[in-house]
Amino acid sequence: MPELSDIHARVLRWVLERLPASAKGDVCWCRTASGERPVVVCPLEPAGTGHALFTLGEGRRVLVTLTDADPTAVALLLARLEAEDFGGEALEAAGPLEDPTLRAAGRAGVALLPPSATRFLKGLRDRVRVDALAFPVSVVHFLDPAELAVAQAHGVAALRDQFAGCGRNLLRFASAHRPAGAEPAPAPAPGPRRARGAFPSRAPPPHRADALTPRRMSMKSRGWLVTLAGTGLNLALGILYAWSVFSKQLVEPVSRGGFGWTKTQATLPYTVAIAFFALMMIPAGRLQDRLGPRVIASAGGVLTGLGLIVASFAGPGSVLPALLGFGVLGGTGFGLGYAAATPAAVKWFPPEKKGLITGLVVAGFGLAPVYIAPLSKYLLAGNGVGGSFRILGIAFLVTATLCAQFITNPAAPQVAKKSAVTSALAAARPDRTWREMIRTGTFWSLWLQYACAATAGLMIIGHMARIVAVQSGNTVTIGFVFVALLACFNAGGRIVAGVVSDYVGRVVTIGLVCVLQALAMFLFSSFTTVAGFVVGAAVVGFSYGACLSLFPSTAADKWGTKNLGMNYGILFTAWGVGGVVGPMLAGKIADATGSYAAAYNVAGALVAFAFLLAAFSYVEVSVRIPEREITIRVGKKADTEAA
Repeated sequence: MPELSDIHARVLRWVLERLPASAKGDVCWCRTASGERPVVVCPLEPAGTGHALFTLGEGRRVLVTLTDADPTAVALLLARLEAEDFGGEALEAAGPLEDPTLRAAGRAGVALLPPSATRFLKGLRDRVRVDALAFPVSVVHFLDPAELAVAQAHGVAALRDQFAGCGRNLLRFASAHRPAGAEPAPAPAPGPRRARGAFPSRAPPPHRADALTPRRMSMKSRGWLVTLAGTGLNLALGILYAWSVFSKQLVEPVSRGGFGWTKTQATLPYTVAIAFFALMMIPAGRLQDRLGPRVIASAGGVLTGLGLIVASFAGPGSVLPALLGFGVLGGTGFGLGYAAATPAAVKWFPPEKKGLITGLVVAGFGLAPVYIAPLSKYLLAGNGVGGSFRILGIAFLVTATLCAQFITNPAAPQVAKKSAVTSALAAARPDRTWREMIRTGTFWSLWLQYACAATAGLMIIGHMARIVAVQSGNTVTIGFVFVALLACFNAGGRIVAGVVSDYVGRVVTIGLVCVLQALAMFLFSSFTTVAGFVVGAAVVGFSYGACLSLFPSTAADKWGTKNLGMNYGILFTAWGVGGVVGPMLAGKIADATGSYAAAYNVAGALVAFAFLLAAFSYVEVSVRIPEREITIRVGKKADTEAA
């Protein structure tokens, strides 16, 4: 039996990630006049729904369809369409197709439409991108005589509205769908070469919407409960991003309700918290695997609340309680809770919802300052710094710990059996251990890019309220509003960047974000009005949030998902370094010069350097001295680094 090429395997991975199919099934090799061609057949969930079938780019396009019929017969049809180059270079095509199987099913022709022109499968794009190659995706519709007549008379565009409205994509062979008097479909010969018993020889019974078992409905509801609980936990842990509101008050004189700290002292608890946050991400993943996410998330909530209570004992001459409370205890709590919430929620849902669930849970952390910043401003006005820390500590101790009780793993996670599909996925993107990962140049390039981008973003986040006061000459007194605005764009950037990167690639998106962030940093010293601060907060917040979406996705792309918790935990140390360097650098420079301008320029240069690293990973230059030849190739480099 032929083996899948690297291109076949990577197209397979791309399509599987966008189909509501579990990673099982098999690759059928269908014999055609031009040779054997691979067609992937995957059963849809729940069982009995049917099968998703798609080709793997052997021709000029990827053909996709669904069927509740015998998938082997439909696989032969797709292979034939690919071998005959049905439709040529046209993006949309329709025409007759003489075939005994189609005739027996009451169909007379075939139409090809892009996924965007038909109500097919949510998330499937119009093109498959593999490195520099792009394959159009065509949904195969099997037409009855009336539909074929419409297409021949008015063109394939006339079918768009019909299929977009009803969403019919199934080719049915069951007797209930066979025209009266039609003979049963003859057994196809020659047939696809497949393992015995891999697929049913008869069509499964039609799926009924009410066939869901109570247990399945319960799991679905419980999954959303875990997701909401994870979002709620992150909404409490996100007080980290509202520190600039407290920092602004801490540097005020004692006579004005502050502690008279220097900017560096006011930044230190925030910096220590970031360091402990990043360091705890490495062991937290393993701890939650051993003890369960509920225990680790509860520990995170308790430590966060206790940390704020301890920080409330800080005073004009005492920085240590804030360092130990907010920095050490709070930072540890942030890391434990953040690491436990997302993996638990994702396990309750099928793979095609992984991005949505991850975005919802993580967005809670970014959105937290939207309510924490104005709430902290209100509490500071009436209770002072110590009282505000104490109130928030008690509130978060209760709410975060309560949310953590609902964060659990599924009792019996389903594991798909190994098949040719899973083997092909492993060959296309093998899973790497952390030891293998850190021996690649790609890891260190990404680590530096992440550290540079985090330095710039966390520099602004940690000082936003104070920056507004300094650069406006205290004429703008609503710095906490810009903290909340920055948080909104922080959350939005995580979602938007993930969607954009699916179209243009992770590396290109990282490069675009770095350019945007560098421009903002170089111009930030010129922002002195409300409008300027709005633009600055929006761009920096969006860029920073985008990084927190792009780098974990890139880590999964490069080194697989099996060890993603540990691998991303190590990569996340770059965020910790940026969190230490950025705020401290800004505080030191502001104390020495009375301005943040030099800090902005340093951060802008770092982000520009990150852009160059991203660009270098997208351009490959090869030099052949004997032939006096220089080749420059623009596109993703092949990931051929030795583990």
